[in-house]
Amino acid sequence: MTITNKTLSESLPIRNLIVSGKSLSFDWKDPDGDENHLKFERTTEHSGRLSWHDLPADAKMPVISLTRENTKSS
Repeated sequence: MTITNKTLSESLPIRNLIVSGKSLSFDWKDPDGDENHLKFERTTEHSGRLSWHDLPADAKMPVISLTRENTKSS
């Protein structure tokens, strides 16, 4: 998967989708076959943060801030 000009180049197949309040948890298997457990938390109407969960004790992954851009044409 690559991101070009803020757009995913392919779909992101997710499993085990759980919605709770303002958060969305899901599992995703990356191209290397690693199982990832992620959680998206909405922070405002147009933004949120994506973080990894259930990582090994020695693993650290940064939180990714996401913002929805206005897609309306002028």
